[in-house]
Amino acid sequence: MKKRFLPLSMLLITIVLAQASFVANAAEVEGKYTPRTESNATFSSFMKSIRANQETGLIDPALLIEGQKAAQTSHRGDLTWDQAGPDNLGGPSRAVIYDNEGNVLIGSMGGDIFKTTNGGITFRRIAHVEAPISCFAMKNGVLYIGTGDGLDAQNLNGLSDLGYETSFVGCGVYKMEGNSPVLVSGTGNIAFVNEMAVVGNDIYAATSDGLMKNWSVVVDGNFRSVKANENGDVLAADTQDVYLAKAGGSFEMITGTDELPAVAAPKIIAMSETDKNFMYIAYLTTSNGTGNIYFTDDNATSWKVALAATQMYPIFSADAYHSSFIAVYPNNPRKLLMGSDDLWLVEDATGSGVNSYRPIQISEYFTDEFSPIAWNRYYYLHQGILNIVFNRNNPNTFFVGTEGGIYKGEYYESNYSYKSGNRYFITESNHNSTARIMNVGIGGLSAILGGSLDQGSIYLSESEDIDNMTTGSVIFPHITNNSYASSYFTKDYAGGPCAISTVNPNMFFVSGTGNLSTPIYRTETAGVDYDGNFEGGGDDPVVTNANAFKTPFVLFENYNDDNNPIDTLYAPIRTIKKKGDMVYAYSLQAGYPVDHIITEEPPHNSAHHINGEYVWIAGDTIRGIHDPISSLYVVGVEGKLYMTRDALIFNKATEWVKMTTITGIPTAIAVSGDGDIVMVGTAEGALYKVSGLKHAYTPAQACVDSSACVITVTELTGFANRAVTGISIKPSNKNKVLVSLGNYGNDAYVYYSTDGGNTFASVQSNLPKVPVYSCLIEKSVGVETFLVGTEHGVYTSQNGTSWSKTGDMSCPVMDLKQAVLANHETKIDTLYDEMGVATYVFYPGIFNEGMIYAATYGNGIMSCSSYKEGSDLNVDENLANVNVQVTVYPNPVRGTAQFSFNMVESGNVSYQVYDLSGRIMNSVELGFYGEGEHTAKLNADNLSSGTYIIRVMAGSKTNTAKFLVY
Repeated sequence: MKKRFLPLSMLLITIVLAQASFVANAAEVEGKYTPRTESNATFSSFMKSIRANQETGLIDPALLIEGQKAAQTSHRGDLTWDQAGPDNLGGPSRAVIYDNEGNVLIGSMGGDIFKTTNGGITFRRIAHVEAPISCFAMKNGVLYIGTGDGLDAQNLNGLSDLGYETSFVGCGVYKMEGNSPVLVSGTGNIAFVNEMAVVGNDIYAATSDGLMKNWSVVVDGNFRSVKANENGDVLAADTQDVYLAKAGGSFEMITGTDELPAVAAPKIIAMSETDKNFMYIAYLTTSNGTGNIYFTDDNATSWKVALAATQMYPIFSADAYHSSFIAVYPNNPRKLLMGSDDLWLVEDATGSGVNSYRPIQISEYFTDEFSPIAWNRYYYLHQGILNIVFNRNNPNTFFVGTEGGIYKGEYYESNYSYKSGNRYFITESNHNSTARIMNVGIGGLSAILGGSLDQGSIYLSESEDIDNMTTGSVIFPHITNNSYASSYFTKDYAGGPCAISTVNPNMFFVSGTGNLSTPIYRTETAGVDYDGNFEGGGDDPVVTNANAFKTPFVLFENYNDDNNPIDTLYAPIRTIKKKGDMVYAYSLQAGYPVDHIITEEPPHNSAHHINGEYVWIAGDTIRGIHDPISSLYVVGVEGKLYMTRDALIFNKATEWVKMTTITGIPTAIAVSGDGDIVMVGTAEGALYKVSGLKHAYTPAQACVDSSACVITVTELTGFANRAVTGISIKPSNKNKVLVSLGNYGNDAYVYYSTDGGNTFASVQSNLPKVPVYSCLIEKSVGVETFLVGTEHGVYTSQNGTSWSKTGDMSCPVMDLKQAVLANHETKIDTLYDEMGVATYVFYPGIFNEGMIYAATYGNGIMSCSSYKEGSDLNVDENLANVNVQVTVYPNPVRGTAQFSFNMVESGNVSYQVYDLSGRIMNSVELGFYGEGEHTAKLNADNLSSGTYIIRVMAGSKTNTAKFLVY
C-alpha cells in the first residue's frame, strides 16, 4: 500500500491558503503573528527569528526556490574574494562517498566538492555548485550530487511547525563526469535532496517532493533517507514512517504493525549492503532522543528489538533529527556504528540478538573514559554525526562526516581512533574552508577571529603550518572557571561576535551563546586565559543575556581623542633629552606608547646642566601628559545597553554603565567613525540611536537616568517586527546609515538613510528577495559602495541602484567587516638596562586599512583586498624577524604566573623583567631547552603594581612581552 502525503507543489498551495487564514485569524486578536514561547538561545530559534515571516512565523517554500533561482541568474560583478581560512577546521559534511578509485569525496554547505588522493591527509576542491551539498551517489563512475540542507525543513508536525529556520534550499541534483557538475534535467525545482541510493542503473532519492526513482515520484511525502543493498532491496523513511521495496518490487509501508509500531517521530534506517537479511530501524522519541532500535535478520520477514530504549546513555540526542546516522559494517551485519551527538558501537557479538553498546569517542558525557593512545592518534571526534562510509577493502578504516568536518576513523588493537581530515588545499597558496562562521573580528594586522557555529571562536594568525595565514586555532569557549580545555567541543557554546584590539593585538574580545552564564569575555594573552565578563563592577557587575543566541557588541578605538579627560600620563627619560625631542609616555589603554614632544623645562641645577645647556637626564620623569588614546565598548543584551571605557584596561575591575533600557533582544550594532554614535537593532524590528558618546567618560555622563547625562537615546522608526540583521554607518559621514533585514515574505531587505536614521528608503532594486544577514558601506569617500551578505552570497551596488553578485560564494554570508582605522607604522620602544644593553619592545601598527572580511555559512572567512590602502599585510620587517613567541598568563599577574615560549633551535634560555624606565627587576637563568613549546614560572612577588616587560633570550633569538601586576 502507499501512504499519501502532500508533495512540495501541493504544500505550496496549502501553505499559502493556511497562512492567509492564519494571519486573518491572528489579526482579529492582536494584529500579528505571535510565536510560540521558546528560548532564543539556540541556533535554530535564532535563525527562525531572522528568517521566518514576521507575521506568520513560517517560510513559504516557494520563496526559498524563487530566491535560489534569482541568485543563480544574478548579474556577476568583478569584486573578488580570497580564502582567509580556517583551512584546518571543518563544517557539516553530510555528503561523503568513496569513488571507484578508492578516493574519498566530500561536499560542503558552501557548495564545494573536495577529494582526497592521500588517504584523508588533505582534501582539495575539485568542483563547485551554487547550493549546499547534502548527499552523493555514484552510478557507473558518474558522481550524482544532491543539494539542499533540508533535514530540519522536513520536521513537519503540522503547518504551524513548518519553520525551515535552519535549512537552506537546494536546486536539485547535479551529475559530474570530470570536474564540471551539470544540472540533471527535471530536478531543478527539488528544494531538498536528502539522500540517494543506487540499484543497478536506477537512482532512488529521498527528497522534499517525495521518494523518487530516476527523478519520478514513486511515493509521495517528505523523505529524509533511502538505503539499498546488493540484492536490490530499497528501504526508505519519511518524517514518520518506513517503506520497503524488495528487489525491484513496489514500496510497502512496514511501520504501523505489532512488530514495528506506529510512533509519530522520525526514524533512522540502515541496511547491510552485503547481506540482504539485515536491516535496522532506530526509533526516535518525540523529543528526538533514543527509542527502540529494531532489526531483521531474515530480509524483513520478522522484526525484533535490537536495543531497547534507554535513558541512561544518549545514543541519539535531542538533535538526532538533523544530526544522526547508522552504518552497518560491510563484513559483519551484526556490528554497527551509530549516533547523533556522539559515535557509538552497537554489536551483537554472539549472534544471539543481545547487543552491547559503548561510546567510542571523547564526548561531553565520557571525557574521563578515554585518553590519547599515540602522539597523533586521539579518540576525539567532533559532535554531530552526519555520515559514515567504510573502506570496502578494509572495514577497519572509515570516514565520518560530522557537524565539524570530516574525520578518518581507524580500528586497531581494540581501539577506535580518529584523525581530522580537515585540511583543504591544492597548493600552498590555494586554500579553502568548509567552516560555518557566523561572525568575524579583525584588528590592525593580518590576524582574524571567527565566531564559528561548530568550533567556538577561531583565531587565524601566522604559524609554521602550510600557508601560515589560513590555519586556525580554537581559542574559545570551552569555559571552566574562567579557563578553557580544548579536549572536546560542546555545541551549546558556539562562537559569537568577536573583535581584536588594534592597540594591543593580543587583546581579543569574544562571546558565546546565551547558554553561557556570562556571554562576553576578553583576553590579553591571545586566548591563553580569559577575563570572564571583564570582572565587572559598576551598575551591573555581571552582564547576562540568557535568552539570546548571540550577544552583539562593538569595540571602538581612538588614537586621537582630544576629549579624553585623562591628563596624568608620565614619560620616563632614559637618555639625555632636550626641548623639542620626542619621548614616549604610556596610555592607560593597554600601555600603548604616546608620542610627546618635550616642551617642558628641565630642572635648572648642576646635574642637568650639560655642555652649556639644561637638559633632561636618565631617571627624570615628565608628568601631566594628555592621553590621546581611548576606547569604547558597547554591548547589547536583552532589554539593556551597556558601555565601558575600560575594555583595554586589565589592572582594575571593569566599570560597566547601563546607558539605557530598550525593548527586545539586540541582534545588530554599529558605531560611527568618530565614536559619537552607536546604533542598535533588535530581533523585534526596533532601532535605537545613542548620540553624544564622544563626550561621555564618566558613569554619570553615560547614563540616561543621571542628571549629568550627556548622551541622547532615540528610538527611531523601526521596521514593523522584522529582525534587524545588520547596521553600517559610513565612517566618514555618520548621517549615512545602511540597515539589513531578515524574514522571508517581504519586498525589501536593505534600507538606506542619509539623515542619520531619521528616515530610511529601500535600496532593494534588483536584489533577490531573500533575507540579508549583514551590510556594509565601504569607507572610501565619493560614490557610495554598498555590500550586503545575503542568503546566497555577497552582492555589491553603487548607491543601491543596481546589485551584482560577487565571487563564487553561494552560501549565506552572516557578517561583513571592513578595517576602517588608518594605517600606521609599528612603534619600537627601546629600553636600556643599567649596563646600557638595549631591549626592543614592539607595538604593532595597522597595515590592513580598507580590507573587507566576510563570515560565511560554509566557506569559512573570505577576504577582499579591492579597497585596501597602502602596502601588503605584515610589511614590518622588525615584526617578521621576531623568532620567539612569548605569552604571559594569567595576565594581569598576582604573585606567580607562567610564560610560554617556543624554541626554534636548542639553546640556553634566560629572562629579564624590566620596568618601563628600563631598570632590571629580575634576571633568571632557566637552563638548556630543546626545540618546541615550553612553559616556565614567572615570580612577580617582588614587583609593585604596574606595567612590566619580560625579555626572553632563547638561544640566539629573543622577544619581549608586556604584563601587568596588581
